[in-house]
Amino acid sequence: MAALFAEKNEDKDSALKVLGEAREKFPDSIDVLFAYASYLYMSNKFAEAITFFENVMAKAKEQNEVLSENFFLAFGASLERKGEFEKAETIFKEGIARYPKSHFLLNYLAYMWAEQGKNLDEGLDLVNRALTEEPNNGAYVDTLGWLLFKKGKLEEALTAVQKANDLLKKDPVINEHLGDIFDAMGDKQKAVEAWKESFRIDSSRDVIKEKLTKNGVDIASLLSEIENKGDNGEKEKK
Repeated sequence: MAALFAEKNEDKDSALKVLGEAREKFPDSIDVLFAYASYLYMSNKFAEAITFFENVMAKAKEQNEVLSENFFLAFGASLERKGEFEKAETIFKEGIARYPKSHFLLNYLAYMWAEQGKNLDEGLDLVNRALTEEPNNGAYVDTLGWLLFKKGKLEEALTAVQKANDLLKKDPVINEHLGDIFDAMGDKQKAVEAWKESFRIDSSRDVIKEKLTKNGVDIASLLSEIENKGDNGEKEKK
């Protein structure tokens, strides 16, 4: 339902107004509350979304309703984006207990742990379960590689992240991970090239700008190079 509003309403404020009116008309509707919370999440209003996801959980308990896999994913993701990692972990674990084959939930929690550098062995178990469901999912293969990297298994990590890069072309985070692995292996040249590729894909990420600048790359020159290639590409199309 929230996705439908997101697709059909270019004006986010109007979409939120429609959902708000539906919430007032059907205050006890779990579906409406979930749609409202989901739209807040998709609008990056994580604190507000969390409040409504909590309301959904309370209503579901009152009405003896089973919460969906998507509920646990969106609620957990909102908490993670807000920096409430312990609460996010609790929600993801509850979701996984109810939906043990949910590759979305398994991967999200595994990657969150990889980013935090904690529960790495348990994270490997989770992502391998996700990969059992979707063996050629590039994002999940990248999670596997990132967990291996955090465990110091650089060769295995490189193999996994290179496979992820083959599966999921033009992903800035995967290229950043490649750069980090090459850097840890002492291959500065390949590290910088991977970071440059990440920047070419998405030049807005400050973390990549910092890594490139730290390694002597002139960001203005790189941006100019990207823009020139873009202009040349447009000319060739014409």
